[in-house]
Amino acid sequence: MKNLLTVLKLILVPTLVLGQPSSSKYSQLLTLGIKANSDALVVLEDGEKMVEYYSDSKSKKIESMSVTKSVVGLAFAKLLSDGKIDSLNTPVAHYYPEWRQGQKDKITIRHLMSHTSGLQNVANANAEVNPAPDVLKLGLCASVEDEPGTEFSYNNKALNILPGILKKVVGKPIDKYLKAELFNPLGINDFSWGTDEAGNHYGMGGLGIHPRDLAKLGQLVLQKGSWDGKQLIDQEWIEKLLAQGPPETRTYGLLWWRIPKGQKYIIGDQQINELKQAGINKKMVAKVENIKGTYSNLGSLQNAFMSEFGSKKQFMRFRKAIMAKELSPYKKSMTGPTIGYKASGDGGQYLVIFPKQDIVAVRMIEMTENYNPKTDSFSNFARMVYKLSKTH
Repeated sequence: MKNLLTVLKLILVPTLVLGQPSSSKYSQLLTLGIKANSDALVVLEDGEKMVEYYSDSKSKKIESMSVTKSVVGLAFAKLLSDGKIDSLNTPVAHYYPEWRQGQKDKITIRHLMSHTSGLQNVANANAEVNPAPDVLKLGLCASVEDEPGTEFSYNNKALNILPGILKKVVGKPIDKYLKAELFNPLGINDFSWGTDEAGNHYGMGGLGIHPRDLAKLGQLVLQKGSWDGKQLIDQEWIEKLLAQGPPETRTYGLLWWRIPKGQKYIIGDQQINELKQAGINKKMVAKVENIKGTYSNLGSLQNAFMSEFGSKKQFMRFRKAIMAKELSPYKKSMTGPTIGYKASGDGGQYLVIFPKQDIVAVRMIEMTENYNPKTDSFSNFARMVYKLSKTH
């Protein structure tokens, strides 16, 4: 039945695109987006709507997952612009005095926003963060495992502290603050923001928003904080969100991802040692050692794995083993200049911005029980938008 619906969607593409008709250069994006079961696709070029597609022909709020983090980043940029916070280097202990001890006394707002707080971290949010009745208390009570500011570790638990700080600063929760200070000026009137059982708003996710409204936030960033002739957020703080944040990675700023022109994939001694220390089967680790090196693209890396493991079944056994340990047998390294910026969330929620091309694009999908990560993530969405854009 799902395949039949996909075929019907492809046949009915012209009636499902709202706003301006999609130009031929975006027809491939639309076709692939529908094939990946996207619930929404929006493309703005020079501020004009080029594509607006919805799977059921009308817009609806969709949970943006970790795209929420980037919106939290905009909230803090607004606080800084309005002088509500003096600096990102302000210690978290300024707002939570119980942190005025040990390593926690060194953790700043910047550390939380750059995922370098050093707080104890479990990568799988379902393990402890999602079940927690009080995510703010969970974050505040976390132990410090690394020297603050020295290690990049994507940390949902730490991010949930940021809405708590904002509430202490302005005396209202993040949803009400953003509605008054940012969403209303942009004409964003219908949104939601999830809370835990204790009433704390999540910082790691939880924003339900219409895709076209998410595109407005992208346009605001593209316009460096300006909207309808008014500077809602100082250009300085937009630029700092997008600049390189953690020194360990060029692909992350402050709650925003940076899109490199190219990437290379490296299997090195560090990755091999991590596999060994995690107790991965010795024969499997030996196969990975045989293909150590640098690969210019994901395709060549995948070919190397398949060639070494000999069959898809053997490779999938290896993949299952490393996923259970939350490991990667390679690392990605950015090559070339930064060409764009991205907010992304689990399942394939994307807001991408390419300044030189004057492009803002959004892809969203509902995480229903029918979601298939193999077909529905649309992981090359940003690259496809860039490829099809007016200039390179």
